[in-house]
Formats: sequence, C-alpha cells, structure tokens
Amino acid sequence: MDKKKSKIIAIASLKGGVGKSTTGIIFATLLSKESKVLLIDIDTQASITSYFFNKIQEQNVNLESFNIYEVLREEPLEIRDAIINVNVNLDLIPSYLSLHKFNQEAISFKELRLKKG
Repeated sequence: MDKKKSKIIAIASLKGGVGKSTTGIIFATLLSKESKVLLIDIDTQASITSYFFNKIQEQNVNLESFNIYEVLREEPLEIRDAIINVNVNLDLIPSYLSLHKFNQEAISFKELRLKKG
C-alpha cells in the first residue's frame, strides 16, 4: 500500500487578534476539499472549537473530557479518542478552558507530547 507522509502546518503567533483561528478554519476547510485534514485547536480561548460547536454538540461529545488538554496531560487520553469529525475530510481535536493548566504542570518533555500520537 502506498502511504503518503502527512504534512504538518502550524499557524502561530504570540500576538492575539491577528486571525490565527480564522486562517486555520479557512485553510483547513479548503485543504479538506482535496485531502484529509486534522485541525488541532491548541488555544486556551478555544475559538476554533467554538466555531464548530454545533457539529460537536450533534455528536454528543463531552468537551470537558475529550479535548487537547486531556491528550497532552501526564496520564493522557489516546489522541484518536479526542478526534471529532466536523465535515467531510475534516476532523478536529477541540480545545477546552482547562488547557491553561498545561503550562503550570510539571510534565517532562511537554514539547514532544504530540509526537507520540
């Protein structure tokens, strides 16, 4: 089986209000027309998650238990258990208000947590 290597695209800026979430939503939606896309909302304000909130509610997802913070913490949730399908070819790992705790926790090699998934 011919398997393509995934591409990772990060949209980041320390400054707030510059359009990161809007760019991420539009870019992911456009890419999902041709390819499978996993959008990860890793913002404590959870703007991308809010945008897809109706789709998340339709699937009865408990955001408090199934979000990016739960994937990143010391005893993590399996990454595949946090993925929610929001459109054709577009999946989301949502954020939640608890994400702010991640910066305060003493977890070894935090920056490598997503590589394991």
